[in-house]
Order: sequence, then structure tokens, then C-alpha cells
Amino acid sequence: MKIKKILVAVDGSAVSMARLETGLNMAQVMEASLSALYVIPFEVPSITAGTMHGGWYMGQEMLAKSHREAIEAAAEVRAACERLAQSYQTGLDWIQKEGEIVRIVSSEARYYDILLLGKPDNVNEPQVRDNDINGILLSSGKACLIIPGAAPLLQQTPGKVLFAWDGSREATQALNHSICFLEQAESVMVVSIYKHKERSEYVEKDNKRIVDYLLAHEINASSHTMEKGHTSTGQLLVNYAEQSEADLIVMGAYGHSRFREVVLGGATNHMLHNALIPVLFAH
Repeated sequence: MKIKKILVAVDGSAVSMARLETGLNMAQVMEASLSALYVIPFEVPSITAGTMHGGWYMGQEMLAKSHREAIEAAAEVRAACERLAQSYQTGLDWIQKEGEIVRIVSSEARYYDILLLGKPDNVNEPQVRDNDINGILLSSGKACLIIPGAAPLLQQTPGKVLFAWDGSREATQALNHSICFLEQAESVMVVSIYKHKERSEYVEKDNKRIVDYLLAHEINASSHTMEKGHTSTGQLLVNYAEQSEADLIVMGAYGHSRFREVVLGGATNHMLHNALIPVLFAH
């Protein structure tokens, strides 16, 4: 399936603007439409303020002021995004909503072919940002492209793609959602990792089967397998991507929900935090 509708989550930061610029690059290459989504989180008055004399009024007043400031900040971000889109001579649809971030971003993404997100913020409230991105990856039902750093990427179609394959449902979803990238890539390295040597023959056969599938679709794919050893799966993939000079990583997003939190699998979480190139996740 071709990518015709791209959604970028923006927040006004330099990293966010680089993410939007990556989306603009993709929109031009793929002849797709682009939308920017800005979410203003709901806020509630302080419980402490509500217990003071006149506290409820103070809380409401502070909430109203905070909301006005949030609206003003959103207007500034919108203007910056539209200026950037104009420099590319590309149209940009602006979507602005208020509410819970994970729910809004996940639901909006369902009307697009792909969602662009940033890596978790390891400096400012990392757990909050982690949970937001984790929840979106696992609940949106769409391909999520994680863009690292503050430099725009994907100025053209990816030359080399690393596709992490383990035969799972999640990996199959990643394959389905990334087919447009795979078809346009110069080469696709299908990488499978086995934990024990006695599994190597089975893993190699399974890897070659998916390579044959890609070749049948005229995708220039090759088979690569390796033993896990004492290195984590996520780090092995990061290392292989760097050594092979890959432009994009494609893999399934693994995880499950616990009470009031979303937990990603070890390899998914490692790639989310440590990959230096874009990673396309699908759950």
C-alpha cells in the first residue's frame, strides 16, 4: 500500500521541527498529504488550592490563565510549522486538540498511513514521555516512525533497510506497514536472531522464506542470521544497523499493558531509546 497520508506529532521543540521537516521530505518523495497534530493536555486545579479560603476560585483562575498561555503557545507553534511547510512549497493541515495525549494521538493516527513521533525525552520527565510513546505504539494500530535527534531525515527514499524478522504477528504487521519503504529501498537486509545454536537451522530456513516472499514482490532482499550470545537483541540490531550503514530499521513493537502503565518488550524499548536512525514500529 502506498503512503498517501502522513501525520506528524509536533510540540514546538527543535526536535519536533526536525520531525516535521522529515515528514515534509517524505510527503514530497511519496506525493502524500501531511498533517501536523498538536495536543494541549488537560489540566486540573490544585487540590491544595481548593482547600484554601477562596481556593476554588484561585484554582479556576490559574487554570484559565494556563489555558490561555497554552493556546498562545499553540498559535506560535502553528505559525512556525506553516512557515516551514511554505519553505518546502508543501501544503500542511493543522490539527489542534485538547485532552489526553495517548488517546488523541492514537485515535487521530488511525486516519493516516503513518505517524511520525520523536524518541522519549531522557531529560525532562522521562517516565511520562516514555508512557506516552509506549501507549501510542501499542494502541494506535498504525505504523509509527520514530525520528531521532534534531536533524531532518529521509530526504530521499531509504537506500538500505534493516528488517528485523522473527516470524511473529508483530513482525508481520511491520512488514505490511513498511512495504512502501521496502519496495523503494535499494536493498533490504532481513535479520533474524537465534538464542541457541540448535535453533540456527530453523531460524535460517524461516528467514529465507520471508526473503523469498520479498523477492517475489521484486524487493531486493537478502538473508542474515546471527546468534544472540550475551548481547541483548536490541543492541545486536543497533550494532548491525550501524555496521551495515542502514538508513531505516523496520521491526514489530512488542509489549503489554499493566495497571496504569504500558510496558514495552526489551528489544523494542532498547531500539526506541538507542537507535540512531529512524525506526518504523508496528504492533
